[in-house]
Amino acid sequence: MALLPGKSLLARQECLHAGRALLWAKEEVQDRAAQLAAAAAEMARLVAKGIDGRGCLAAVRMRLDSETTVPLIYSGGVDGAVRAWSPGNGPMTAPVLQRPCPVVSLDAARLARVVGTALGRHAITNADPDDASVGQAARSAPTSGLSHVGDMKKFPQFKNPFPPPPDPAYERFIAGLEVYLRGLDTPERWRWHPPTGKWHTYPISNWILEDVGLGPTKSPVEYKFQQLMSGWELVPQMPASFNLPPLFEEVTQAYQKLKTQTANPVWSARTGEWRNAVERLSGVGGGPVRRGENTLPQAARDRIARVRDAERQGLISRDGADKLIVDIVDEYT
Repeated sequence: MALLPGKSLLARQECLHAGRALLWAKEEVQDRAAQLAAAAAEMARLVAKGIDGRGCLAAVRMRLDSETTVPLIYSGGVDGAVRAWSPGNGPMTAPVLQRPCPVVSLDAARLARVVGTALGRHAITNADPDDASVGQAARSAPTSGLSHVGDMKKFPQFKNPFPPPPDPAYERFIAGLEVYLRGLDTPERWRWHPPTGKWHTYPISNWILEDVGLGPTKSPVEYKFQQLMSGWELVPQMPASFNLPPLFEEVTQAYQKLKTQTANPVWSARTGEWRNAVERLSGVGGGPVRRGENTLPQAARDRIARVRDAERQGLISRDGADKLIVDIVDEYT
């Protein structure tokens, strides 16, 4: 293979590697030719009208790495985005590289045991005066132990090697559970609010937590978690045996069922119970009053005062006091 004068050793090695990949593709992937052609045609159709409505195709490069058996297609647009493709899949939702100036050319390389490295050459504009024309490696995927061309047979269809970004709500869910286990920031008061995907404390001064009659989910992960929490043991990190995505899914599904019956359901990781969070409204100035303590009989208010006094003396926990007060309010309303 002829090499242009001035090519670096790395560039020469990449050219040779590309040559081997093309030869292997010709010999081993002939039965994939129609699939590859269809994918390329679909990509061309999409980019011709603008990917996600943001600019048209300016550059394209495909890599076929024999060690990973995954063909990668990169496209660069006038919107400054470099996107990754694979046959049978659309582009990544998020670009692997984004600059505020158009992509004028692309390269894709394999370095050591990391593949799928995209380099986007961007035009220098006033919006990005410090752009040195060639970007850094934007996204990569490990070879995952695939070592020879025969591994192609393990993949009936080509897969996008870049996983989708994690759900921010799931990340916050896990972070809150870790706080529970480590005993930080009085986590016994935290409850998960699925609509916002966040943990909230729902202080008794502003909220009433109504019992909706729904206990823990059937998730074995939740059961193990509550067994751990029942002894208030402090755990430095989440046990490896906890498979948390199914727990998040079950809590989410339970919320979907409850939201048609309950206005504002929230979930306790410590007990697994669901409550309806009702905000207290004082009624000052003629506004509405909804189940606030000032609407209760004097006997109920006296009982609540005794509960709060016991909490101040340390005879009961804040969580225990909250539950007693909710029960008193329920009894009189």
